[in-house]
Amino acid sequence: MEEEDQEWLTSKIKGFSFGDDEQTPWEELAKYQEHPQQTPSSVLPSSTGFGSPSPREPEKVTFHETTRRFGAVPERVKRASRLYTNTLHKNDPSDRSINDILIGAPNFARDLEHIPGDSREVKAELIKAKRALAKLETTRYIPLHPRETVLNIFVGKPFSLELYKTFRDKQDLIDEAQKLQCPDTLLTVTLHAKSTLSAQKFSELLSSRRAATNVLVCYLQERQLLNDLTDLLTALGRHEEAAFYNYTHVCSKISDLGSKTKRLKSLLTSHFNGHPDADLLIGQINLLERIAPIIESDRRNVLISEDSVYPSVTCHGESVLKTLAYLCYHHWDSPENLLQSPKALKKIHKIPEEQFIWVALRSRALKQAWKDCEGIVITKGWLGGKKTKASVSPRGVVQTLHECQAPPEILHIFLQLIDDLEDRLNYARRCKVPNTVIECLVQSRDRQELETFKAKLTPHSPEWFYAEHALTTSNTKWKN
Repeated sequence: MEEEDQEWLTSKIKGFSFGDDEQTPWEELAKYQEHPQQTPSSVLPSSTGFGSPSPREPEKVTFHETTRRFGAVPERVKRASRLYTNTLHKNDPSDRSINDILIGAPNFARDLEHIPGDSREVKAELIKAKRALAKLETTRYIPLHPRETVLNIFVGKPFSLELYKTFRDKQDLIDEAQKLQCPDTLLTVTLHAKSTLSAQKFSELLSSRRAATNVLVCYLQERQLLNDLTDLLTALGRHEEAAFYNYTHVCSKISDLGSKTKRLKSLLTSHFNGHPDADLLIGQINLLERIAPIIESDRRNVLISEDSVYPSVTCHGESVLKTLAYLCYHHWDSPENLLQSPKALKKIHKIPEEQFIWVALRSRALKQAWKDCEGIVITKGWLGGKKTKASVSPRGVVQTLHECQAPPEILHIFLQLIDDLEDRLNYARRCKVPNTVIECLVQSRDRQELETFKAKLTPHSPEWFYAEHALTTSNTKWKN
């Protein structure tokens, strides 16, 4: 009891006594009302007991002393104190506490605007929030209209296809995507249908939707998913396309001749069974089986493997004509009973005579085997004359030999096969064969043109003497 009395006597808070000579609280209140400009710190310090704040600092509410005297202060009171303090110091962010920054309440007045003042208003907002939550819960597993989902995919918004579970839902998605005419969107919904439907149902879905099928085919082809592509096209009845894609893959992606031959044989029994082009595939298989040992043998031949025109890798998986050109270049004299014989290749693959002549002529011309070129093109005509074989154009022969850099004396032989004198003269000038030009001018009895041509030749060269001899000793009756 003595301790309590001592604390009461030492306390700054004074009780009310009618015997005190000092002013009563009501008198102090009347004095404050008469002087409203007087600061609260000059009137209330004795009643609060918290001391007067500094005149340079705004008054702050603190609960450090009250905690010691009146016990723990509730947390909501502390929060109100901080909000009030921050309101007084809203222009000074350094006075804000970390808690205020984290909870996002820098302004006490602004926070009060969001706090409903009436309990009925709070209750109404709570009911409204509960209803919205219940609506979200009920519509959580209900998918959007397919048109909305497709538009979300198109514009890049978040979307989900997991709720579209029925076959009809997937049909609607693909139909809406086809209307939008966006390949990426259409591919997205088509892949979803492919991953969630059986092969039979997926084929049924795509059977009447050509656009979706084409987008998926391009996707599988670009990613080299050949098995999926083949299964899809086969299920849709597009067997020729399936065969074409498989054949293209074998020819372009497989380089080993043995593996390529095996795959082509497999295609022959599966996709090309009874196909109109099956004979062409058989011919390609025979060609690969023929050329494989030839390439293996020629690789060991240094002269062939290092040749600059037709090395041994030239006919690796090439066409029949390119293979023929290779064999004509390196194995022209091989007998017909050997694999590398050009004549045997011509017979097996039924190459036409005229086509064989052109390929062989160019190959032997590149080899500079001019005697072989004569034997390929020239044959005997009536009365011991010469002509070209198999209706081969002599103009084309001259042009081919000139491109292969045949010498003038060889071109002179083939220029004689051109019957028209004017054409022969033009080709002789173009291929720069002076002897043929001189002969043509003599036959046309054009002395002036011959003298003009002689003036362009190198003096005392063989061609110059040939022209001089034609002008001086000839018995030709010149027309000018």
